[in-house]
Amino acid sequence: MTVPVFPSGVLYERAPYKENWKTLANQSEGGVEQRITKWTRPIRQFEVIANLMEQSAEADVLLNFIHARKGAFEPFLFITRSKRSWEKVFVGTGTGSRRVWVLPFLEWDFLTVYVGGMEVFQGPDYDILPSAGPGGSDLLVFRVSVANASVVEADGANARFVAYVKATDLYEDDHVRNGRFNARLSLTEVKADVDPYGG
Repeated sequence: MTVPVFPSGVLYERAPYKENWKTLANQSEGGVEQRITKWTRPIRQFEVIANLMEQSAEADVLLNFIHARKGAFEPFLFITRSKRSWEKVFVGTGTGSRRVWVLPFLEWDFLTVYVGGMEVFQGPDYDILPSAGPGGSDLLVFRVSVANASVVEADGANARFVAYVKATDLYEDDHVRNGRFNARLSLTEVKADVDPYGG
């Protein structure tokens, strides 16, 4: 499966994000509140903020990339520029025959991988193929196929995050100063319980 990758030539300033757990809150007539977790994992939403030249190849690359995805129609990979530590990030779900997944981290200092909630180890259980995935992402390759319905997760220390997202909105600042304008792109992670690289 070919996965489009957010163009590295667009040097955005920052990409703050928030997590949505889809928590449902119900209140009875007596005022007692009951909260239900609808999702087992959060979905992250990124706001990519770029300061671009009004007439520039960089601006054209960004607009053309989003137009080619038909807005929110075609998902793609987005790799954060900044680093931080991430815990229990969904990687994929075993099928009984699959061994390879895209790792959701890049340039990580330390990695911990879990299958079915149990830690597994590089060497005896899996290998990492650096820069072998889309956009230069790393591939996680298990020695044996992961059991059907077993969830694969990972922790990444001081890592760039590799997110599978769709573009929900693109805003251009009407105010142009010195030939530059602000572009804000809203990205929403594809539902984390779904393996985007399956098939």
